[in-house]
Amino acid sequence: LYPANVLFLLLDPDLALRGVMFFNLTVAGVSAYLLCKELGLTQAAAIGGALAFELGNATAFVTVWAPQPVGPYAWFPAAMLCCERIVREPSVRRGVALGIVLSLALLAGFPQTVVFAYELIALRVVWEFASRRVRRPAPVVLVTTLGLVLPVLLDAFQLLPAFEVVRESLRSE
Repeated sequence: LYPANVLFLLLDPDLALRGVMFFNLTVAGVSAYLLCKELGLTQAAAIGGALAFELGNATAFVTVWAPQPVGPYAWFPAAMLCCERIVREPSVRRGVALGIVLSLALLAGFPQTVVFAYELIALRVVWEFASRRVRRPAPVVLVTTLGLVLPVLLDAFQLLPAFEVVRESLRSE
């Protein structure tokens, strides 16, 4: 149910796969650019950061090695953008935005990559607390928790059958 997979209904499989890869690279580049701007980088530096993430070794390797896992990976900068905004000024709207971004990443079908995003978000919030820059700690924790719990609820229709498959697999014994 990953949104880009609708291309498989409209195009032949080879072209649709290329379209999904293009979609993922676009998400990666645009969200990395916005994250860089959120962090206060200049226009040129933000473009450089976006290109480095979008076309760097890690993204290129994952894209050509197995195009499906790049879906969740492409949403990392968008998730971190939401996290940065929550840390700066927590609001329910920003928590829901984080939840939607992580839900979209989960829909791509590779939850392990999304778990890494969860860890990165948790570490970012802990860093903010450790550096004592948080003015209102309770709202940051509550809004971040909302953003991290929401994807599990929104994607339960896909996650529950996936857990059942894992439970029934040969590797579970």
